[in-house]
Amino acid sequence: MLPLNNNQVAGAPAVNVVASSAAPKGASPYAKVIDMLTVFATKWYWFVICLALGLGGAYVYLQITPPIYTRSASILIKNDFQTGSGSSGGMSMNVFGGSVDVQNELFTLRSSDIAETTVRNLHLEVNYYAQGRFHEEAIYGTALPVQIIPLDINDQESAGFMFDLKSDGTYTMDHFVRGGKKLSGSIMGKVGRTVKTPIGKVEVNKTVNYTPQELSLRIDRTAIQTAVNKITDGLNVSAVSEMSTIIKLTYDDESPQRAEDVLSTLIAVYNENWVKDCNRRSVSTSEFIGERLEVIEKELGNVENDISNFKSENLIPAGQSDVASIYIGQATSASAQSTEISNQLHMARYVRNYLTNDANKYTLIPANQGVNSPNISGQIAEYNSLLLTRNNLLSASSLANPIIQEKDLQLAELRNALIASVDNHIASLNVELSSAQAIRGQANSKIASSPSQSKYLLNVERQQKVKESLYLYLLQKREENELSQAFTAYNNRVINSATGSNIPTFPVPSMVWMIGALLGIVVPGLLIFLSESMNNKVRGRKDLNEISIPFIGEIPIHRHHRTLREKLVEPWKNLRDRLKVMLRLGEVEEDKSLHILVKDHSRNVINEAFRVIRTNIEFMMAKGARGKVIMLTSFNPNSGKTFVVTNLITSFAIKKQRVLAIDLDLRKASLSMMVDKPKIGISDYLSGVTDSFDDIVVRDATHEYLDIVPVGTVPPNPTELLFDDRLGKFAQPVLIHYFGLSSY
Repeated sequence: MLPLNNNQVAGAPAVNVVASSAAPKGASPYAKVIDMLTVFATKWYWFVICLALGLGGAYVYLQITPPIYTRSASILIKNDFQTGSGSSGGMSMNVFGGSVDVQNELFTLRSSDIAETTVRNLHLEVNYYAQGRFHEEAIYGTALPVQIIPLDINDQESAGFMFDLKSDGTYTMDHFVRGGKKLSGSIMGKVGRTVKTPIGKVEVNKTVNYTPQELSLRIDRTAIQTAVNKITDGLNVSAVSEMSTIIKLTYDDESPQRAEDVLSTLIAVYNENWVKDCNRRSVSTSEFIGERLEVIEKELGNVENDISNFKSENLIPAGQSDVASIYIGQATSASAQSTEISNQLHMARYVRNYLTNDANKYTLIPANQGVNSPNISGQIAEYNSLLLTRNNLLSASSLANPIIQEKDLQLAELRNALIASVDNHIASLNVELSSAQAIRGQANSKIASSPSQSKYLLNVERQQKVKESLYLYLLQKREENELSQAFTAYNNRVINSATGSNIPTFPVPSMVWMIGALLGIVVPGLLIFLSESMNNKVRGRKDLNEISIPFIGEIPIHRHHRTLREKLVEPWKNLRDRLKVMLRLGEVEEDKSLHILVKDHSRNVINEAFRVIRTNIEFMMAKGARGKVIMLTSFNPNSGKTFVVTNLITSFAIKKQRVLAIDLDLRKASLSMMVDKPKIGISDYLSGVTDSFDDIVVRDATHEYLDIVPVGTVPPNPTELLFDDRLGKFAQPVLIHYFGLSSY
């Protein structure tokens, strides 16, 4: 509202009221928070609507999302399987502070080979789904009456079809898909038989849970690698702590029973692979002993044939010996010692040749090979254990793995140390052999006078005893090796078998409901906050505290009594109007009804607000002056110009002040509705249709002190009419008799 001096006419420049020189300080943060909370409270319906949408979305999400169950198991890696002495064996710590051996077992349990064996054992490449109310449900285990196995689908292909089971044991297959291509055809069959389908032969067998029933399933046969990836993605293997050898396995699946079977089978396959790795040493040792037995058996037979032939040729009775003297006994004892040393020397040389052969670089060294040296036996056991660890890691990795390269360096160092130990042992045996042979030479020199037959028999019988002792020794070692192979124990013990809660771990209903409620509150709050932050409209007196402009008063928002339907529709209507303005889809519907709320003898809030404004306007005007003119305008439609003008002029009229209201909104003529929009008005005067002031002034029927100048005929050129000089001539009689209010 812009007040004019009493000598100004309508259309003349307005004089601004001078405000105080000291502008008030801005509102405190606490006041801003209170204001924002007030804005949120006035738009509570948006929070209710969004909260309902958020909770509804949470409900729909919970219904359409298949639940995921988690099962867990734990195993203990036994420490007594950590072999050897020295820095390379035992529970050596890696750079991350954990046990190298446990880390290897963690990697092994996550390997694709174990997962693939599990898939093939449980036929996890074939999935069964039944249509639920909101989503498909996975069928497995006790809920599955039949097992369906496509026989002609290779490991890299995928296929699918619909399966309808009848209560009489017959079924129908249709909607076939193979490799992403749909195939036509419908096949009927009976449970327990193999049928030929468009995707190849399909075997349908009863399970132990089969009962006559009607069931409709969707069969999805995925590629083996896809099923393996699903297991590796859902499997989590971790150590309980850095210093512990307990491993915890968890698996997530739509079927809790399938999750338990996967964990149990994974552990079983892991144990089988461990037994196979351990038996590789025994198998290698068995092969070595078998080869040596064949050679020694042949040599022993040749020696026995020589003795028999010699005694037959020389007529020597069986069981009779020509050696009786003490020297021959000494010679025999020395020969036995020499024989034993020769056996050990022979085996030591064999082991050295085995170690120096590059073909055996990454093969196990035969155990129980007959080298009578605890140090060498311990080094061989340590070497085999380290080699097994390296090979297990290599099966799930590559030679570029830093851990494998470190193992290769350790193996090379240990192999060189083992060769040096064998060389030292051979040198020691050679010294002992030389000593025994010297003793035997002395004994033989003393029996030089013995017959040549006795001497020959002594040599041959000595060879026979050597071969017999070596043969019996190898037989004993072979039996020990077979026993150790038969009683190979697992390297782990199951602490907790696969188990878990029947409550789904995903989605968590409480979390989903909380997120839905949070979104229902945060989203509208954020949008309202952003909208209010970008809103540059004046909403109240507080918005003007930092601006030095005159303030006349404030009017509360008037809302007529609304029905429940109107309250629910209003937010959507406001949103529609805003979208129309933003997207320029059309004009916003205006409320063209007049709401005159100022009444005589009324003391409600709106009446008092307009009386305060009326009083402030009178104080701003010079006392005793006549012809005071006020013009109301705004930048946007539906800003409340008509509402303010109609109630303000009514407040002046109630005080018995002569008021003339001029409707200069020549396009809409909203104010003219107070006098039912007569046909003659200000537009007719400005266009020259009439020159009479009395023709266009209409007395309000309710208040005798209120006159109104309506628009009259809606002109096609309102802007040109308002720039006409006749508007200034029209204002002169107005200033003489009225307190004028114009709406534009």
